[in-house]
Amino acid sequence: MRSSIFYGLLMLATVALLNGSQPSRAQKPLRFGKEEVQLEANVKRGCRLSRKKVDYGAAYGGKQNVLIELKRIPDSADRAGLRALGVELKGYVGGQAAYYAQIPQGLQPYALTKTSARAMVPIVPRWKVADALLENKIPDWAQRGAGQVAVTVWWFDNVEASFVEQYLASTGWYTESKAPTLRVITIVLPQQRVLELASQGWVQSINLVSPPMELFSEPSVMPSDGEDTLPRLRQQHERE
Repeated sequence: MRSSIFYGLLMLATVALLNGSQPSRAQKPLRFGKEEVQLEANVKRGCRLSRKKVDYGAAYGGKQNVLIELKRIPDSADRAGLRALGVELKGYVGGQAAYYAQIPQGLQPYALTKTSARAMVPIVPRWKVADALLENKIPDWAQRGAGQVAVTVWWFDNVEASFVEQYLASTGWYTESKAPTLRVITIVLPQQRVLELASQGWVQSINLVSPPMELFSEPSVMPSDGEDTLPRLRQQHERE
C-alpha cells in the first residue's frame, strides 16, 4: 500500500516537472506591416533571460519607451500592478496583448515577474517604419528629388516638442509642417536615413506623407502606401 502511494506521488511529481519545463502556450504573433514577430518571453520566473540586462535606449523625462507583451488583456488589477513599478501602458500594438509602454529608466524584465507581463523588449527601428519606405516603393507624391522623401513622424508623449524640433534642426532636414499638440511633424530627408531616424527612442512611427487631396476626388482611386497612384490616375483620364 505504502509502495503504491509512493509511486503515485512520484508519478505526479514527474508530470508536474515535465509540464513546468514545457514552453508556455504560444502568444498570437505581432504584425508590423508585413513582418510577423513572435516575442520570446523574458519575464518568466526562472527564465535565464530574466536576469539578462537589456538596453532599452535613451530615456525622456526619466522614462524609456519599450514594447511590453502581457499574458492577457490587462484588467484594472494588472494595470495597478504595473503602475506600482512605475510602468505605464500606452497604445495597443497587436497580437494577444502587446502595448507600447513607458518604464522608469533602468527597469529590467526580472522586476516584472510578479505582474502579468510576459516580455519586455526594445522597439526595433524597422517596426516603426511603413513597408513602402522599407521596400523602396515611394509614390510620386512623397518624392522630393535626389533620393529625398517626405515622411510623417509621430513621437511618444514623454517627449517634448521642443526636443524634437531641436533634434531635427541639428540634422538640417527640411520641415514641411508640424502639429506639436498632436505629436506629429512632416519632414523631408534622404530615404537612406529613414532607419537612422527610426532608431531614435523618441520616434513612435514613420510613414509616407499623406497624398494630395486631389487624388481623393477620383472615387475609384484608393491610394495606399507604396502604390504609384499618379501614373494610374493619368492612365484612367487617358482612357476617358
